[in-house]
Amino acid sequence: MQFRSACVTALASVLLQFRAAGIVPQSIPEERFQLSSILSLKYPDTGDVALGATTTRNATLQEPSWTLNYTEAVDDADPFASGLYTTVMVDFGAPGVGFPDGGQVRHYLANNNSLVVSGMSGTLMRTGQAITSYNAPNPPAGSGPHRYAQLVVEQPKGWVAPANFSAVMPLARGFQVEQYLNYSRLGSIIAATYYIVEGAPPTNVSVSATSTVPTATVEAVASSVSASLASAYASSTDRAGTFTPTPTGDHSDAAVARLSSPILASVATCLCVSMLAAFATL
Repeated sequence: MQFRSACVTALASVLLQFRAAGIVPQSIPEERFQLSSILSLKYPDTGDVALGATTTRNATLQEPSWTLNYTEAVDDADPFASGLYTTVMVDFGAPGVGFPDGGQVRHYLANNNSLVVSGMSGTLMRTGQAITSYNAPNPPAGSGPHRYAQLVVEQPKGWVAPANFSAVMPLARGFQVEQYLNYSRLGSIIAATYYIVEGAPPTNVSVSATSTVPTATVEAVASSVSASLASAYASSTDRAGTFTPTPTGDHSDAAVARLSSPILASVATCLCVSMLAAFATL
């Protein structure tokens, strides 16, 4: 199977941008990412927000639409149409600083999003319950530029949300996204993006800048991504849940209780024959 280089390069750029932002592997292991599509966000009043872009709180007040731009890796949309997906938005804090508890802030979590396919396009509808409804970014003044990531995660066939994550919950501080994905036995991240919002100045913390992604590095990772795509789509009968997590961290009842208590800006337009999928709320 052949993949257009522009698409593969775009996927590699996403992964590398997450590395440069200090999210991978510091908070999410790289093997969790099995990217097959470009994720872009569009806010009702302000439009698209590109990967890694800096925006404002006022520009992100309303819940955005999420659009998936699939690569040519998708020869058959049926496995995607029959699958379900979890979507989550978390604040990782400022680069090199994060939060004192080492966790993140959960701004949004919804399970059982289903893809409705028509030809080469489709809409991912929220057919299940939003566990945490959308909470707009609101970084404290002086806390630096916060990284807000949006992730699309595969749900294995027959997946059921943990009992303590099956009812509506508010914005949660001290959330550990990777620990939650492991604990919930969710699959791979198939699409991701992030943007930056900074609280009112002055910044009174020492913040590490995100690094620039060299072109040579993008090309090297693109080769790996292409191989990963070929492997991932070799069998289309059981696409969901391809990631097998390695048990890490504290999975005790107390830890679970803590969980529940609380580049390239142009990659959004992948240059390939693609399949579009937009998130919408029923």
